[in-house]
Amino acid sequence: MNIRPNHRTLAEIKAKLEEERQRLTELKRVQEELELERSEIEEPEVESAPDEDLVSTEQVIEPPESDPGVSLVEAVPLPEAQTPMPPEVQDEVVEEQVGDVDDEAVEQSSPEEKPTDDASVTVELFCETCMGEGVVSYDSEQIFKDQFEGQPVAWNGLLKSIDRLSYDRHFEAENGFLATLEIFEIKGRYDTRPVLAVVLLTLEQKAAWEPSLNQEMAFRGTLFALDAFGKKVYLNLRD
Repeated sequence: MNIRPNHRTLAEIKAKLEEERQRLTELKRVQEELELERSEIEEPEVESAPDEDLVSTEQVIEPPESDPGVSLVEAVPLPEAQTPMPPEVQDEVVEEQVGDVDDEAVEQSSPEEKPTDDASVTVELFCETCMGEGVVSYDSEQIFKDQFEGQPVAWNGLLKSIDRLSYDRHFEAENGFLATLEIFEIKGRYDTRPVLAVVLLTLEQKAAWEPSLNQEMAFRGTLFALDAFGKKVYLNLRD
């Protein structure tokens, strides 16, 4: 039986060994860098597990069997699970994400329309906006329609009078009583005038309101009309 001669020369084997040596040198350098990075990151303490539960993190890298004369072995750590970020880095990431979300939420939830909370429309805000010194009377009602009509309010006022309803173009009712409350004093160019709130009362409401005549009282209603020249605002009462 003929034996096939090995045609690989000594020079080829030496070249192959040099190549393997360079590759192993590079692996050592990578290993040292990994160990340096790991030492710089502060990891939480982990309870030591029994020796039998430990999984080896080393693997043996051997040159191909086809390369005669090469028997170098190098232990290289296997890829490990992702190293947890330090608490300081995690906090920064969380704060950045929460900040972005909050900004978007605030921007999307910013009310584009009129406020609906009773406390959002104060007497002073309403009177100064609709009937302030710099507001022309014939613009007041348009301002009212654009910004305040239909808004709920919770105000205080001095109950000036309760009169039987005879005629009023704002209240479409045949029976009832008109209660007038002084809610503010507006400064004009030449004088100061009271601003009045007018509400329609039933007979039962009139009986409940009469003890408060000429006294300060709280009331809740919905704005629906404005008489800029008469300095009167009309409300539908709410419970």
